[in-house]
Parts: sequence; structure tokens; C-alpha cells
Amino acid sequence: MATRKKKTPATRDLDVPELVIKRLKVEIVGETPLIVNCFSEEAIDKIQDKQGGKVATKRPPKVPEEEYQKCFYRWEDGEKVNDEGCYAFPVTAFKKSMRAAAVRFMDGVKGTEIAGAIRFDHIMAAIAGEPRMRRDMGRSGQTRDPRYRPEFLEWSTVLNIAFNSGAVSESLIVALLDQAGFGVGIGNWRPEKDGNHGTFRVGRISRIEVATPTMAVSK
Repeated sequence: MATRKKKTPATRDLDVPELVIKRLKVEIVGETPLIVNCFSEEAIDKIQDKQGGKVATKRPPKVPEEEYQKCFYRWEDGEKVNDEGCYAFPVTAFKKSMRAAAVRFMDGVKGTEIAGAIRFDHIMAAIAGEPRMRRDMGRSGQTRDPRYRPEFLEWSTVLNIAFNSGAVSESLIVALLDQAGFGVGIGNWRPEKDGNHGTFRVGRISRIEVATPTMAVSK
């Protein structure tokens, strides 16, 4: 009995566009106060101990200044304001804000496309401004107690953004930041969470020129 030969699938060339990375330096100017609430290592340890079945110890007396200082994000690479580094905020907050703005406010723009097409050159953005201690009432179980967090009444920062110019344009990035700043925000009590804090606008924009590396050809 003759055996039937399997057909070899035809091969085809894929038209893959060239990856062209461009960079922008974007000034972000705060429009409403920024509330900072870094989740401290101590708070993470308490949750871990509770989930691990450890017996909870009696809470020590609350020291407002200590709680306030633990809520800051610090960045050692920025211009230092003290021995722990400069005031900062995670750049992932801006990226999430841009992604949320794409989904909520811009037709035809997918959040997943934005997430894959842009990147930030640092993990933290240095925050320029003078913080003050803010006191609000919170809830711990059935008990209400005061919470002490940093608040920047006036603030600004600079984002260094790398983007795939074949997927998103410079104008789209600026538009996304504007939409994110107005309707999503960053930090506690932002518009995304029914608040009015952490809103911002785009300030000065400049292109970051990056020299194209040349490869030596061996003879």
C-alpha cells in the first residue's frame, strides 16, 4: 500500500518593522496636592506575620513623626535632601495612570499596547517640592485612628520616557499624560479613586538625542 507523503508547509517572509526607540524628557507639574503613602517594610512584615499565624503583639504608642517619615518614597540617585536621598514617587504610577487613561478616555487605544510601547529610564521620579505632615482619620479593624502622611501642596517632576515610535507617537504620549493627569492622577485620593488629589499637567517637553552605536566590521 502506497504511503501518502506529508506536505511540507510553505514558508513565507514576515514583514517585521524596524524597532526605532525614541526618548522624551517630560516635565510634570502638579495641579492638586500629592499625598504620598509608601507601604513600609514594617507594615509588610506585620501582614506576613499575621498570615503566618504569629501571635500579634500589642501595638506601641503612635509617634506621628515616625509614621510620617516611613510614608516617604526615597531615591538615592536623585538630588539629596537628606542622608536617605531625595523625595520620590514610583514611575510605575505614571505608567498605570497612562494605561488607565487610554482605556477610559481614548477610542482605539489599548492599555496593553501602551504598556508594551513605553518604558521609563528610572524606577523612581524625583519629586520637587516641600512636604508637610497631613493628618487624616483611618480605620484599623473596628477602631478609627489618625494617619500621618506626607503631602506636597506644590510639586513637579521630570520623566524620561523611551518609546517604540512604530507603535506610539510623541503626540500620543503627551495626550495620554494630559488625560492621565486630569482624569486618573497618582497617589492617594486621586480622581481614579473618587478623590481630587494627585492631578497634574504636562509642562516642558524636550527630545533626548541618543547616539546610534556603530559596529566594527572585522576584516
